[in-house]
Amino acid sequence: MKRLLIACLLTIGLGGGAHAEDARVFAPAGIVPGTPTYWSWSGLYFGGQFGMTSGNFNPGNATGSMVAHLLRNTTIESEAGISQLPQLARVSTNGTAFGGFVGFNQQWEDAIIGLEMTYSIGKLAARSTDTIARSYTTSDGYRNDVTLNSAASVTLRDYGTVRARAGHVMGRFLPYAQVSAAIGRADINRRVSIALSATDVTNVPPLPDIKFNAVARDSKKDAFLYGMGGGVGLDVAITPHIFLRGEYDYVQFFPFKGMTLGIHSARVGAAVKF
Repeated sequence: MKRLLIACLLTIGLGGGAHAEDARVFAPAGIVPGTPTYWSWSGLYFGGQFGMTSGNFNPGNATGSMVAHLLRNTTIESEAGISQLPQLARVSTNGTAFGGFVGFNQQWEDAIIGLEMTYSIGKLAARSTDTIARSYTTSDGYRNDVTLNSAASVTLRDYGTVRARAGHVMGRFLPYAQVSAAIGRADINRRVSIALSATDVTNVPPLPDIKFNAVARDSKKDAFLYGMGGGVGLDVAITPHIFLRGEYDYVQFFPFKGMTLGIHSARVGAAVKF
């Protein structure tokens, strides 16, 4: 009887050891934390870009100075101010542009400060015309019938910017804002024609009729335009050394020959970072 009891105890003991061993073998493995990923945006980069461009051309009274010169020292100009009549309408135009950019970022934790230069090439042309006719009786007794035909155009060929950028790192995403100084190269044309017919309506006998016709042109090729701008964008890292870009940019050029030009651009691009 004692032998049977000892045998049973040994059997239970061995079975418990086996279960303990099984528990050790099949226990779930502990979770190992993954390696943290850190996206560095610091360093030099360069890339290419392509986009759509929309221009707002405002010629205003661009031909006024030409009219004033043609009618200098005349009664009709001094009393009626004919040179203020031409008011050319605003014109919108669209185009495409491509180019490149190069820059350098400095990163402090999640903050980015950078300097960037961009270059865009793509023909953006706009033209505005106007015809106006008026009649005036001046103090010398003449009734003056005046017709003015005015035209102004600009063709922006290329432009570049120097930008100061600031951004906030969000992992592989870098939203940013920028302000810029811009310089462009454009062809500028102005033209005006005057047809003046003056008839004496007060003197008896009347003085001789006066007829005056003149045309003035002003053209400048590869003129430099200067301006300022700003915009926002998003850089997205694909690998530690390659990123994609989407951005909106606006440049307003300073007045040139009485005209102004503003440019809206939406671009996409890709770049390599070192």
